[in-house]
Amino acid sequence: MHGASLGAQRRYDGAMRSLLAASLLLGCQACSSAPSGGPGATSRSGAATTTASVAAGPTGAATASATASAAGAAAERAGIVFGARGGAPVPFVLFLHGLGASGARLVEVLGVAGLARQLGFAYAAPDGDADGHGQRFWNAGAACCDFEHRGPDHVARLSRIVAAAASDPGIDPARIFVVGFSNGGFMAHRLACADARVTGIGTLGAAGPRDDEPCPARPPLAVVAVNADADKLVHFEGGSVLDRRDVPPHPSARDTVLAWGKRNGCTGALERSGTLDLDASIPGEESATFGIAGCPAPVALWVVHGGSHFSGTSARGTALVYGALVEATVRR
Repeated sequence: MHGASLGAQRRYDGAMRSLLAASLLLGCQACSSAPSGGPGATSRSGAATTTASVAAGPTGAATASATASAAGAAAERAGIVFGARGGAPVPFVLFLHGLGASGARLVEVLGVAGLARQLGFAYAAPDGDADGHGQRFWNAGAACCDFEHRGPDHVARLSRIVAAAASDPGIDPARIFVVGFSNGGFMAHRLACADARVTGIGTLGAAGPRDDEPCPARPPLAVVAVNADADKLVHFEGGSVLDRRDVPPHPSARDTVLAWGKRNGCTGALERSGTLDLDASIPGEESATFGIAGCPAPVALWVVHGGSHFSGTSARGTALVYGALVEATVRR
């Protein structure tokens, strides 16, 4: 690895350790939950079987029970956790970690378990493969981050989790979301290109596919891209991740959302729509929000002015991204 990219990698590793330590030190309720979901967050169980049996009545009870049991078993195998139980099907969120991290770490840092209970969604947070240095990664395309060219088919693996979620009677198939940070955000874009069951993505510190990478026609996708204009690891204006010279450049944040606008058939321009507070280390509402007009599914860019690669990686940031995706799919 070249000196510049090695320094960037070390900064990334150190920042990840600091971010996790800060989340644990704060001891907030949302961040203190166990990776498995914590008290009140449960994996798929026989509760759905009972509900389905009662609803089906005496004649169809056995069939409905078997169907729900099979769906529940598939959800457990996929690592799906239900934050809350209710009568109506809930949204599902697939959380994808960054380079060198893990699903459990991302769940802690973003306060996912607490949010799942509070907001009522199901989720999964799988681990990527380990490279020769023991760093977990997602093969999200040429720009990020299969640096050793191992070629794992993460699209197929993650699509199996999406399929399990979409077929579960406790999950709303119209609200299947992927939220990814950094390398996980790159993977969210790639998965959305490949799997039409994904209805919305939220990405933090990431970029979409390059022009020379396939992204076939698919139903309109809700997109919320969070990017900091001072990100030194995934550059806002485009470039190579970690300043590596051995990987092709990724698109800019603006080009990423404009490409999704084109795929969605949007007819308007990218226009400023408001402000948000996404980074607690920066005073005030430091983030400007932009959206493309005339879209069958909303495409948004949230720009954290003066922010870092890790801007938005908090329970608050996650809740805002999730809320925008839910609102986008409800409006359809």
